[in-house]
Amino acid sequence: MKKLLCVLSLIMFLTTSTQAQRPIGTWVSFPAYDDRVIQVCQSTDRIYFASYHAVYYIEKSDGSISTLTKSNGLSDAGVLHIAYHSDKKTLVITYDNSNIDLLVNGTDIYNIPDIKNTILNGSKNINDISIIDQYAYLSTDLGISVLDLDKKEIKENYNIGSNGGSVKVNSITSDGTIIYAATEEGLKSALLSSSNLQDYHNWRIYNSSDSLPLGPVSMVGQNGGKVYVPIADSLYVSSGGTFSKVRFDAGYQYKGFCFTAGSLYALLWADYSNKVLKIQSDGSMTEVPYLSSPKPHQITIDGTTTWVADDWYDMVKYDNSSQGNKVVINASPTANVFRLAAANDNTLYYCAGGIDENYLQANYDNSGPIIYKPGDGWRQYKANSYSILNQCLALSDVALDNDRGKAYFASLRGGLIEMDMATDSMKVYNENNSPLQRRVGDLASLQVPAVCVDPSSGNVWMINTSTPNFLCVKTPDGHWGSFALPTSGLTSIRQMLIDDYGQIWMGGYGNYLIVYNPGTDVLSSSDDQTLTLTTASGQGAIPSANMFSIVKDRNGDIWFGTDAGIGTFYCAGSVFASGGGVGCDATRIKVNVGGFIGYLFGTESVKAMAIDGANRKWVGTTNGVWLISEDGTTQLLHFTSDNSPLPSNIISSISVAPYTGEVYIGTSKGLVSYQSDAILGNTTKGNALVYPNPVKHNYDGPIAIKGLVENAYVKITDAAGILVYQGKANGGQMIWNGKGYSGNRVATGIYLVYAAADDGSEHNVGKIIFIN
Repeated sequence: MKKLLCVLSLIMFLTTSTQAQRPIGTWVSFPAYDDRVIQVCQSTDRIYFASYHAVYYIEKSDGSISTLTKSNGLSDAGVLHIAYHSDKKTLVITYDNSNIDLLVNGTDIYNIPDIKNTILNGSKNINDISIIDQYAYLSTDLGISVLDLDKKEIKENYNIGSNGGSVKVNSITSDGTIIYAATEEGLKSALLSSSNLQDYHNWRIYNSSDSLPLGPVSMVGQNGGKVYVPIADSLYVSSGGTFSKVRFDAGYQYKGFCFTAGSLYALLWADYSNKVLKIQSDGSMTEVPYLSSPKPHQITIDGTTTWVADDWYDMVKYDNSSQGNKVVINASPTANVFRLAAANDNTLYYCAGGIDENYLQANYDNSGPIIYKPGDGWRQYKANSYSILNQCLALSDVALDNDRGKAYFASLRGGLIEMDMATDSMKVYNENNSPLQRRVGDLASLQVPAVCVDPSSGNVWMINTSTPNFLCVKTPDGHWGSFALPTSGLTSIRQMLIDDYGQIWMGGYGNYLIVYNPGTDVLSSSDDQTLTLTTASGQGAIPSANMFSIVKDRNGDIWFGTDAGIGTFYCAGSVFASGGGVGCDATRIKVNVGGFIGYLFGTESVKAMAIDGANRKWVGTTNGVWLISEDGTTQLLHFTSDNSPLPSNIISSISVAPYTGEVYIGTSKGLVSYQSDAILGNTTKGNALVYPNPVKHNYDGPIAIKGLVENAYVKITDAAGILVYQGKANGGQMIWNGKGYSGNRVATGIYLVYAAADDGSEHNVGKIIFIN
């Protein structure tokens, strides 16, 4: 009994201590909640609403909010429309690539990729969803597709354009007898009971003889047998076939119809105002004030509560009042991801950007510093909300000084932001308190496009674009230096880093690769050296002058990504020749791809790179994310939007949290993370952390043993000391499949983990409990 109690106590301890750990190979999406809420509908127990990056739902019973993304069930990213079929208990979801998901009973997701996979030269966008009888009618750029919700397949397609061709259909409605389609050719209708709606002859078009102007119709709605069609800023209604103009709202644009709580609602927008018309079944109309929703897309009414999906204010809830309350979600404040940096404690520091990848077109984004802390959520410091940051627009780079607790954000408008990582307090360096200068010819712009920190000294290096002294340094004690480099045209430096020799490497667009050695006195230029590495042999032999990313691996080697693949300097310490000039060239790794020998990523634009705890390389391109071996010769993983929760194949930034192995990936459609199997190792032995622990009977995934000495050899024995498995850690973590040498899962019991120390001795560092 005593032994059993000890085992139970150990189980409770291990369960508690590992409950926050992520399983290896799992994904998390971080959908942005800033991009507008575009759709809302409801089921009996939920309010569903959609932004471009996710579908959310609110439980009516307790108000709790949940998120559906590609990492937890959805088939795609880029949500455009949702609609709910009450009888079928089915939420229909469509995406910007014409993919379709069905969420049935609030739990089961079925994918219908038929339209997405159709091979066509033209557009096949899905423009709207209409629930009619047991079907979901999809308005598309091709015509109408009828989705059978029982069989979960496309039942029919109607090409109702002139002469049977395709025509863009914007929306559909029905009074139960007639189906109406708002098309680019005009309003069309047919008997819903027709045996062949695929025949365009069965569809009639309305024109001036019906008192409706001929031309494109953007939407159509109905209530009480009356059909409503807006043309420009006028509203027409028909009851029996002939239309008449019933309303004229100068300066307003009709944005949508929605039917809820027995009434048809028309949503109108002007520049800074809106109108919401409530149209009842008898044709009477009243304006309903929704004062907290300046740009409403859709509404749904549940008793005395109204929910409004708004372009500016996201999701707004009205409780029997004209003033609403915004639904607040702790989520990523923007889908724009330009640069990421994960700290030692797994906190993510984040720049949204505000400029294109070539640093040529800036929109001066005001997102400011963004911080994500697992378990705590998101914090944002918008430039227009904090007076100290009011000129710091278009943040383009971030660098961390983990040892001194500082984060540095580079701004293309207002200088350098220094943030205390413990308190989030900030200081801005500009022309008033540093040598940084405004750009020549543009006094409104103080551009700092790139920044890096020397971890050994704490010196902060930065670029100050288009100024006489292009390179600046700030020491930990507050002294500054600025230097004019003997190079020209350095207008688009993207990234910079410090190597193990204190040299600064700078890569840009069309600027080749610049290396600067500050000498022994970083504040003096008397002993400095500068190299420009070009594509020429003997002068650096880099793959291309267009640099997108640059990293230092754990051996001190410099890896850089260009629009012609990857190059590597294994000779960072001798890049400066002793007599002057370039001391060594870059190496281009050759790999076998499908039986052909070529350069590593030679046909790719390498947009982002990061190094993990096992010194492997994570590489992001416009075709997804790769994990390659330490030496670059072996592809270990390749993730795309087709085989993973990546929302997009266009990668902007990657950062690996060193002590958890979480890989943060920025894409053109937002941020995701992947839990990898490698973490940074400890320098001394200690107790290992095992996840999951205990290993229950229904778990057959990887078991992570982390917190090991770097690249340690690990043995696992049963309680009697019999060896069941041994292996080597990836950095500070080893993965075990829970099987012994026989290939079978080990039996119920306690297993001991031993790791080898530097002197070859072995130490017990953990225990694993199996419950079969």
